[in-house]
Amino acid sequence: MKNATFEILDNGVYRAYWRSNDLTDIAGYAKWFMLHYEQQESGATMRILHDYRETDAPSVMRMREYMKDFKMRNDVRLRVAHIYSDTFYPLIMNSVTMSMAMSASRKFFKPDEEDDAITWLLGD
Repeated sequence: MKNATFEILDNGVYRAYWRSNDLTDIAGYAKWFMLHYEQQESGATMRILHDYRETDAPSVMRMREYMKDFKMRNDVRLRVAHIYSDTFYPLIMNSVTMSMAMSASRKFFKPDEEDDAITWLLGD
C-alpha cells in the first residue's frame, strides 16, 4: 500500500494525494498542513487540493484528534478543492467543516475534473 503524499505544486497549490488514510497519513497531513498554514502571510489565500481518487477520505474524528490545537486565522483565506468518488462526501465534508468552525471556500470535483479543480483553486 502506498502512503499519502503532500506537496506544493509549481503553481503554488498545496496538494494532498490520499493513497491511504491510515493514522500515519492523517498525522502527517495534520503536521504538514499546520506548518504551511502558520507560514502564510497576512492576507494570503492558501489553495489546497485534496485528491481522494485512490481511497476514501480520512476519518474526520481522527483528523480532529491530530488538529485539536489548530486555530483558524482571520487574516488567511482557505480555498479547498476536493476530488472524490463517494457521492455522500460533499454533504459529510460540509457538515464537518461547519462543526469544526473551519471556514473555507470549498468546491467538489469528480476524478476526471482535476484541471477544473486547479483552475478553480487559482481563481478568486
